[in-house]
Amino acid sequence: MMTRRVYDGQVTASVRERFTSILRTCVQEAIREEVNRRLIGALQPPPAGSAHIAVSEPSNEAQPTGNLPARDVDTTDDELEGFRIIRSIGRKAIAANRIVMRDAQSYCAILADDNNRRPIARLYFSETRLRIGVFNADKIEERIDLKSIDDLYEHADKILSAVEQYAQK
Repeated sequence: MMTRRVYDGQVTASVRERFTSILRTCVQEAIREEVNRRLIGALQPPPAGSAHIAVSEPSNEAQPTGNLPARDVDTTDDELEGFRIIRSIGRKAIAANRIVMRDAQSYCAILADDNNRRPIARLYFSETRLRIGVFNADKIEERIDLKSIDDLYEHADKILSAVEQYAQK
């Protein structure tokens, strides 16, 4: 089928074999390039304003990974509690170990699969304000003011909806 789009002559068995070989090589090269791009991206250090905290045992302080210098990121108890609440809500849709937290100076990101392209929520907790940003299917953030951390449970449906979009991925 594809051969007729690019080849004007009669499509014989030898022409088909030649195009099959060329197409196979092109697909393999495209896959190889994509895998290499992702591996290089995975080996790059995280952005300067973020730190990673493991899901299994989050600590009270952000721990830099590898040989990176220490950052001025302070993970508060409220952020850890908010993360744990969101993880407990999200475990209805995906495994709890797929939900991770990355703390930065301005917000605390809750991500699926430790991938910043799979955001679930952002916690904007300061001394004067508690706010959460929940992402919809279009990755548009809806910010919601909270009176206390327990108000996260009142928005469990939005949080669960944000997590469910990564259930099959």
